Amino acid sequence: MGIFRNHANFSIRRRRMYYGVLGALGVLLFLSLRLLTTYRDAGIASYQRDRVANFRMQLQATLRSCQISAGRNPLLSGEDMKSLARGLELLFSLQTFGVKLAAPETSEGGPLGGDARFMVPHAFWKEYLGFLQLFPRMMLPPNLERELAFRLLGERDFCLSWKTPRGWFDIMGVTIPQKGGEERQFLLTFERAENFSQSRTLYVLLSLFLVLFTLLLMGVATVVYGVLLKLEHMAVLDKLTGAHTRGAFLEAGEKEKSRALRKGHPLSLVMVDLDNFKRVNDLHGHNTGDFVLRKISGLVQSRIRKYDIFGRWGGDEFVLLLPETAKEEALRVAEKLRQCIDHDAALHALQVTASIGVYQVEDLEDSLPNIIEKADQKMYAAKEGGRNKVVG
Repeated sequence: MGIFRNHANFSIRRRRMYYGVLGALGVLLFLSLRLLTTYRDAGIASYQRDRVANFRMQLQATLRSCQISAGRNPLLSGEDMKSLARGLELLFSLQTFGVKLAAPETSEGGPLGGDARFMVPHAFWKEYLGFLQLFPRMMLPPNLERELAFRLLGERDFCLSWKTPRGWFDIMGVTIPQKGGEERQFLLTFERAENFSQSRTLYVLLSLFLVLFTLLLMGVATVVYGVLLKLEHMAVLDKLTGAHTRGAFLEAGEKEKSRALRKGHPLSLVMVDLDNFKRVNDLHGHNTGDFVLRKISGLVQSRIRKYDIFGRWGGDEFVLLLPETAKEEALRVAEKLRQCIDHDAALHALQVTASIGVYQVEDLEDSLPNIIEKADQKMYAAKEGGRNKVVG
């Protein structure tokens, strides 16, 4: 028989506590990963802003060095763009290429990837091919094409950190003002993103650590929960017979008595004492005596309702509490148990029978020990009447 009705609350509390701990750890892991992701995204945004600002400074330095134009907002022609790209390569070893919005009649160049809205002039074709070598079959990935188109149409400086077969690269672009109503033109460059790669690796390692640490805590919680269940089982159930211990029976019995008082239900108690048990121990040894106790417990538990409360009171005495059961029905239950024990072949061979006392609780406000004492008196009356009897 499983954990009985009244004492099951203890197991339910333990189970709820265990699932609560697992849930709290899961929520903590989720929040930690969200916080880590937020810091990562903020770090990436700051890193990319710094990269664009640095590229802008390199452009300004190249403009001043090459004396292409003066002023805070220089206007450049197509020829100046190529000179600017050469200056960047000489001064900072940057590979850059120009991109401009393609006019319908424009044919001097090729499309940026597969997007015909953007044209790479022929003057930058060598640098553009060097950029395409970062990707398999020298083709821009479709998602990178979409990202570049979105940034270029927005006419804002940008930095994209992209993973290629050769590692992480930063793809940076700035808008270049043009002379004389020429098409809008952009200058793009690409550099290996060493710091970005290290930051992502650190993020992955921290995420993995958080997941493993949380799993470790969940494992510890599971082990503790298992130990608590085992301790609870030891506290509630008698190790030898599987019946409930004396303390557990008293705790559950008081709750059942309060329930019967509250709802006005009858409550009966059955006390079972084995006849000739001492003789079995003396003649056949304690192992046989243990077999008898387990046998009796199994017979009783297989023939009672799941919400009846069965416990080992001590030695060879067992006690059975029958909720919502009047005296007449309790006597029938007790007689069935007596006959079951009397007709069992193994117990009959050992000459083991049972004397049973039945008592219907008259005063539900009386203490449980007093109620048990009254059932005990009925049981002793059965012994004095010749044993192997039921007295109520």
